[in-house]
Amino acid sequence: MSKRFFLSFVTAAMMVSAAGSYHFTISRDATVAGKQLTAGDYKVEMKGDTAVLKHGREIVEVPARVETDPNKFPSTTVRYVNEKEIQQIGFGGTHTKMVFAGPAEAKMPAGQ
Repeated sequence: MSKRFFLSFVTAAMMVSAAGSYHFTISRDATVAGKQLTAGDYKVEMKGDTAVLKHGREIVEVPARVETDPNKFPSTTVRYVNEKEIQQIGFGGTHTKMVFAGPAEAKMPAGQ
């Protein structure tokens, strides 16, 4: 019985850690919440209401929120506004999307 419990615990821990981070690729330089991103592969994870985007040694932290979309994303999609500003990312195979604040919202103090 303890082996079954251990296996369940390990499986649950793996699911939690996998759910906490996602990967996406941008094919051109872009901005997110007013911060510059270079083209390439990124790992992103949420820490509270902050998205931490990692690209090699480059780390960018920006305000974001995670939402559930009614439809599953067939592939990872990056939605832009003004051709360079990332507005949201829908993660392929999930109902999860990450929505970013615009540059003006990101600079605004909390509560305003």
